[in-house]
Amino acid sequence: MRRLSSVLLGLMLICGLSGCASYFMRKDCEKTNWYQYGYDVAMSGKRLDADDKIKQCQKVEAKMSFSELDTGFKAGMSKYCTGDNVFAVGKAGKPFSYDMCDGESARKMRAQYEKGLAVFCTTSNAYRFGADGGLYLNVCPKEVENAWLTEYRKGRKIHLAAVIEEKEREVTRLSQELSRLENQRNILNMRQASLLNRTVLKREQVLDARTGTYREQVSQVPDESARQQSDRLQTEISGVDYDIKRTREKYESLTSEVSKLRTEMVAL
Repeated sequence: MRRLSSVLLGLMLICGLSGCASYFMRKDCEKTNWYQYGYDVAMSGKRLDADDKIKQCQKVEAKMSFSELDTGFKAGMSKYCTGDNVFAVGKAGKPFSYDMCDGESARKMRAQYEKGLAVFCTTSNAYRFGADGGLYLNVCPKEVENAWLTEYRKGRKIHLAAVIEEKEREVTRLSQELSRLENQRNILNMRQASLLNRTVLKREQVLDARTGTYREQVSQVPDESARQQSDRLQTEISGVDYDIKRTREKYESLTSEVSKLRTEMVAL
């Protein structure tokens, strides 16, 4: 428990000095494979200057390999603009960024993209796509979109019902965990309160100036052992408070997610 409390207090100290969000963001940035990340950005059809994570890493002054990022991006961009990938993007139901492909034939790329969309925008695919958790990005031609959406919504409802059920189980678990932590904190507070103002008798020999002899003097002084126990309990209480804060944040975030999912389900 002491070791765990020390770790928690260390994290709290770091958070107090530089901000928790900045600290963890910087750590995440510094362990990133920047070649792979640049490749993935290109394959998602975005430019580096439009990527949020890169902006955040620069904002927290994380150590980044811009050369690896650029090399990975260029490799990804070369792959992104191939005919096979253009077809694959359409088949996956994603928009294609034609402006990523300087010098390429827009007509040929569009033809490949539309072939991919023809596979994606079938009613037989719509239900499966929705049930698997896919999000429709308004890519299907208008003449087939209504029929496609009818099947997609059926599958999407199945997916949302399963996700809501899973998240509600987690909400219940977090609620129980909050109760357990708050009960633990109350017990620790009561134990600490019982140590406050605890005293012990101190016996000492005091010289009587008038008689020149020593006499025993008894006085009440604060109990040093109780003070040390109180300090240890305070460390535990701080750790539990930290756990309560993090658990409550997760609980509130998850509750908000469930509410949004229910709203989406009603709207389908």
